[in-house]
Amino acid sequence: MALYWFAQLRSSIECALTASGRAIPGDIEERCEIAVREYAGSIELLPGALEILARYDGLPKAIVSNGPSDMQRAAISSAQLAPYFDHILISGDADVAVRKPNPQIFLRACSRLGVSPDHSLMIGDNIEADIEGARSAGVNPLHVSHFQT
Repeated sequence: MALYWFAQLRSSIECALTASGRAIPGDIEERCEIAVREYAGSIELLPGALEILARYDGLPKAIVSNGPSDMQRAAISSAQLAPYFDHILISGDADVAVRKPNPQIFLRACSRLGVSPDHSLMIGDNIEADIEGARSAGVNPLHVSHFQT
């Protein structure tokens, strides 16, 4: 099913189980609530993340993220990031419905921010999804790593 990504965690799991011929557990709602809560609780900002946001204070900013909407929004809330951003685009949102590295998600972010891609900066940690995706949309990419040297 092509619509798997504009979903909540539960609908994504149900779609995958159905496609594989497996039964949907009776306690799926509870399991999904636990998974979302645990995922959100495990989020840690990279060192320097808030300093980078402060450096770009006053400039339009968006979060562009892949995944089920409920999981990503819970993570953003847990990390207390929403106030720093003008827009949040999640592949799981019905009005986004496209995943990185597809250039359309980056172009939508630029459009919502009212900026041109060539005057935008994508800061990301995934070479394929973030960096190559941004580059293919004409957005300037900056790779950050989780690894300390």
